[in-house]
Amino acid sequence: MLGPIYPDFSQYSPKGIDECVLLPKNKKIFDEVVRSNKTENLIFYGGSGTGKTTSAKLLGAAVNADVLHIYAPEELDAQNLQMRLLTFSRTISLLNEQKWVVIEEADELAKRNTFQSFLKSITEKFKSVTFIFTTNHIEHFSKALKSRFKLIDFDPATPTESEELFNLYVERLRYMLDEECVEYEGEALLKVASHYCPDMRAAINNISGLLTEKEGTPIGLALLLDNLGLVEPVDVGDFLEVIKNESVTSALTWLQLHDDLLDPTIFTRLSNQMGSLGLDRSTQNRLYVTIGEYAFRHEMMTNKKLNLTAFIASLKADFKAD
Repeated sequence: MLGPIYPDFSQYSPKGIDECVLLPKNKKIFDEVVRSNKTENLIFYGGSGTGKTTSAKLLGAAVNADVLHIYAPEELDAQNLQMRLLTFSRTISLLNEQKWVVIEEADELAKRNTFQSFLKSITEKFKSVTFIFTTNHIEHFSKALKSRFKLIDFDPATPTESEELFNLYVERLRYMLDEECVEYEGEALLKVASHYCPDMRAAINNISGLLTEKEGTPIGLALLLDNLGLVEPVDVGDFLEVIKNESVTSALTWLQLHDDLLDPTIFTRLSNQMGSLGLDRSTQNRLYVTIGEYAFRHEMMTNKKLNLTAFIASLKADFKAD
């Protein structure tokens, strides 16, 4: 059964930290914050769509904090922002709640040297206030400012962490699609996850756009490749078979029909996969020389098609030399 034409994925936005797709090590830190009802100042950094702002908001809600949320790119009046931060930090919550300041995309403020000094000063002065900054660019923060925060990296740092996050990512995508009765191929789902992970927002936005455009069409692999720009890799061995058995013109046409092999990718792909093509050593050596020669020429020539034509002709000659 086909699902609705316009599935509503917004309803699956995390309602709590337990629903967020996060690295297990970060989940453990956040669970402890909720359990102990306290935390030090934090900087959440990593790529877009990895859950930094969502985690900050949900953590504040979980500990019933009085939260001042600032979206830094919209704060053009530095003096007014400083006054708001000072006023909030000085006041006492009537309900004895924790006071949190969450600054989203705080690197926009950190890039202003004078404001970075202010941030350092205010975090030192108001010890009872918890400051949480989110950023895609941790490099914009000074060493002095970073030393006053615990840094939480939302991107995987090891192959094991990448695998853990990928599995959680696929599980969450599958859950949302199944709940909305959206049909999809398992391979297509893995393609989406491989392309967008760990950016959940990008995956959902693109899947939603695809379903809306195609009015409930099942998410098949071919549909994804066509609409999301995910190119199905072509075995370069197929390209060499065409060169050996077809004319230069036919081989050039075949190459132009397979966008993922077009210049300059073809030179790198052939070189990297040469050892797996089952060619004898003599042929491999000739092909390596030809690939290197035409890859170099390709950078210099304005007529790329002419260079590719000559490249294909030279490859045919290499095979005939056997």
